[in-house]
Amino acid sequence: MGDESPTSALTLYNADRVQGGTDMTAVFSRTAAPAVDRTRSIATGSDTLAGVDLPSPPTDHERDSYLAASYRWVPIASAFGGFLTTVSLLYLVESQVWAIPLLVPLAISILGMVLSLVSSLQLRRDTLSGHIARVRSYAPRDYPSVDVFLPSAGEDLAVIENTFGHVAAMEWDGELTVYVLDDSARDEVRELAEWFGFEYRTRENRGYLKKAGNLIYGLEQSSGDFVAIFDADFVPRPDYLYELMPYTAEPDVGIVQSPQYFDTDNRSNWVKYAAATTQILFYRWIQASRDRSDSAICVGTCAIYRRAALDTIGGFPRIGHSEDVYTGTQLAGQGFRTRYVPVIVSKGLCPETLDQFSTQQYRWCTGSMSLLFSKDFHRSKFTLMQRLSFWAGFLYYIDTALAVFIVALPPILMAVIAPDAVSVENYLFVFIALVVRQAMVPVITMGRESNIGLTRIQTLYSFAHAIALFDSIRGRTDAWQATGVKGRSPTPRRVKRLATSWILLVQVLMWGTAIWRGAEYGWIDYAPMMAFAFLNLAISYPILFWRTDFHAAADPMTPRRLMKGLVA
Repeated sequence: MGDESPTSALTLYNADRVQGGTDMTAVFSRTAAPAVDRTRSIATGSDTLAGVDLPSPPTDHERDSYLAASYRWVPIASAFGGFLTTVSLLYLVESQVWAIPLLVPLAISILGMVLSLVSSLQLRRDTLSGHIARVRSYAPRDYPSVDVFLPSAGEDLAVIENTFGHVAAMEWDGELTVYVLDDSARDEVRELAEWFGFEYRTRENRGYLKKAGNLIYGLEQSSGDFVAIFDADFVPRPDYLYELMPYTAEPDVGIVQSPQYFDTDNRSNWVKYAAATTQILFYRWIQASRDRSDSAICVGTCAIYRRAALDTIGGFPRIGHSEDVYTGTQLAGQGFRTRYVPVIVSKGLCPETLDQFSTQQYRWCTGSMSLLFSKDFHRSKFTLMQRLSFWAGFLYYIDTALAVFIVALPPILMAVIAPDAVSVENYLFVFIALVVRQAMVPVITMGRESNIGLTRIQTLYSFAHAIALFDSIRGRTDAWQATGVKGRSPTPRRVKRLATSWILLVQVLMWGTAIWRGAEYGWIDYAPMMAFAFLNLAISYPILFWRTDFHAAADPMTPRRLMKGLVA
């Protein structure tokens, strides 16, 4: 299942779309053309098309790429690589008594990998032929009405207009109403909305409950049977609703979630390229597998919500962050399912700077941790597989937050405490783990990223997760900020401080102990440690030269800077 060749089915599918009465490509080109000129006439300052990388809807090939061969061995191989890394750390310290405290984070890592593997090995529910058959057979007597929500919170005008142009090209046989929910209350956004024929709304209590408050206001202003939501930087295909609405025919489906997919090409900087590819494993394999047991999560954008289902929980949750995940879990408590459909029908902008990426990762991690600490969540009635899937997600963030610190400790501690026990053989599993990872990265990222690039971005998000975990435990998190919005969030500065301090500390300790002990116990046994230090530096050096929006006011390097990275 899922291993069929898509060529013949895709040809028939696309032919059927055109023969059905509308050439979607032609429709979009007519709608989008004037949008370019309009942006130039109203945009000011940096809000121009120049230098702004605007996304375009997924191609037919991209649309169906996640419905190609499922390769169920990929999660197994990925988990095996992580398991080898953990084993290598255990083997490195062997039976040293002082290493016992390291067993706690390593146990968390192993448990997280096991839960993730168990929840990700289920057979994908959807195939390309099955999806095509479902779409073709969907023919309700009365097409339900759909409201499209476009929440905005200060994004670049060129990005907003690009989204408006593509949303205006959406096709639907029922009533379709687009609501621009503008929390920035800008005249330019209102003019754009009116020009496209959209409903423009801005609330009096702008900023209250952040995005959730904006969506709650949107529900009060609308009445459609279903609500489709797009973040300001996500653009849909014209056939978006035709691809996803057939799944709402099942009355217990409260949310239909499609993948978040990001535009990258060879012109993209390494941050944008790596940030986009980190999402492929989750959306192609993990979400699709968990959907089999109704364990997929709602991620907010690129989703369709059943209004009747939202009414059972009083609308969107009144929370200042992560309203998407909370919506899915609360609907599950009312007997509604989140249906994940691995069809790429929209595309968004990925973070292009380390500031944007660290803020995004901090936001995602704090959202997951708030769910972990929620008593209502743990009281909810979930199936065993659903709970395992949620805990796999929780442990993923905890593991990544700890791993960036733990991975460098064994070789340093071994060199300091038990230098005579260090040997080349200690690094055997480290080498095997690196080989496995090198082989897996092109498969997981569909050939879009290198091992170095992926590891580099994962190193950065580990520091962001560490800050987020610390803040969640102490009950004080940074204010929510949408990806791509210009502002001065303190999060990037805090992540930068912690990352720079720890990377430099590790470099000093690894090189210092390797040279110190190598001169006494032999260079051969300590050569792997120096190679490891060099690899760490090669991966981390862009983070060391990262200049945040706060760089002008950044504190000079001091011994206290490591702890200042954790506390705002």
